[in-house]
Amino acid sequence: MKNTTNRNGELSDNFVEKDYQELLHETISVIESSRVQMARQINMTVMSSHWEIGRLLKERKLDSKHGDNIVRRLSVDLLFFHRRLR
Repeated sequence: MKNTTNRNGELSDNFVEKDYQELLHETISVIESSRVQMARQINMTVMSSHWEIGRLLKERKLDSKHGDNIVRRLSVDLLFFHRRLR
């Protein structure tokens, strides 16, 4: 399958349109599958992070009396930290 396109970008005789369409669809399938896998991995990582943060808060046994203020402050500080990372 050498020289699949000519100088005008048209398909050459040895690589017919049907073959090209098949290649295109297979390539799109690989890309879509990769996107789904990445989204799942990102989702799992975010969930794991949230669980870990919850564990940290629980370990410190933050009751509602003091916990609300600490969580608010933590939220503000983390927001500031996150903005600095950008």
